[in-house]
Amino acid sequence: MPKIKELSIFERGKIIGLHKDNHNPRHFQNFKYGLVFPASQSGRPSIFNDFDKWHLIQLLKNDRQQSVDELTEKFNELELKTSSSFTICHNLYELGYHGIRKL
Repeated sequence: MPKIKELSIFERGKIIGLHKDNHNPRHFQNFKYGLVFPASQSGRPSIFNDFDKWHLIQLLKNDRQQSVDELTEKFNELELKTSSSFTICHNLYELGYHGIRKL
């Protein structure tokens, strides 16, 4: 039994058409039923989910003058997840809060 299914002439034509339209070749990996799906993303999943990010923003809005280390202590007291100050700073940067690290 072959491991790879041979593409029909019609499917090959669709792929060639997508290539001529300058689509990313990574999208061709999951070509099914005339639809193009991007390949699954690799890499480590995010530590914080939306619920954790919401709590982080609420803690930040209570006192906007606090440092990242103080914010990390308050977040770890909530006992949702234990995280480092680098992780907190990285997530705040992703959320659009820049330049709050005090040295």
